[in-house]
This record gives sequence, C-alpha cells and structure tokens, in this order.
Amino acid sequence: VWITGGTFKGPSMEGTVIPGGADWQLVRADGAKELDACYTLNTNDGVLIYIKNQVLTRPAPTKDNPEARYLRGVIYFEAPLDSKYKWLNDYIFLGTLERDPNYDKIPAVIIRVWKVL
Repeated sequence: VWITGGTFKGPSMEGTVIPGGADWQLVRADGAKELDACYTLNTNDGVLIYIKNQVLTRPAPTKDNPEARYLRGVIYFEAPLDSKYKWLNDYIFLGTLERDPNYDKIPAVIIRVWKVL
C-alpha cells in the first residue's frame, strides 16, 4: 500500500508526510495482518524524520461493532542527531491506527502516538 502523503501535528512538532513511503502487509491465516510501514516526515522547520511503524491488526468484534479490529503499533523514529528532534531516537513509542471517519471518500488513516516513559 503506497503512502501518498498527509499531515501530522503534536505538542512539539508538525509538518507533512512525504509521498513515496509504503506499507507492506502480511496477511496471516488467522485473519490478522502484520503491517510494516516506512515513510518520512518533513517538519515545518525542514527536518526530515524517518518512520518505521510496525502494526498488528486482527479482528476484535464487539456486540456493538462486529467489524471492530485491534490496531496497535510500535513506532520507531530516526531523527538527525544535529536536530532538535534527536530525542525521538531515544524512546519507544506506541501507537493506534484507525480509519478516517470519511474513509470511503478520503482513504486516510489516523495514527495516534504515545511516548513510553
């Protein structure tokens, strides 16, 4: 799956997702998928940060939502050592992934990221 672009915003950084990354998917016999997404962020101040996001998604139906899925990822950042974002290299980050509410019209995902302390 090609990553065609997007935006990101957090408390200490924001910018765009550079088109050209990809999300490789391994579909398992049990219905789960292992996603391996690699792409690059361009911060508003011009710093390029490489991302590797490894996601596990599997069916997790509930009574209210029989189509629900478990979507959790481990996210690795590779930021330049001479940038103000170098701290991203020194932590483990976890994330969630969900489809945009208008996914049928806007085929985009929303990734939320948390730093593990």
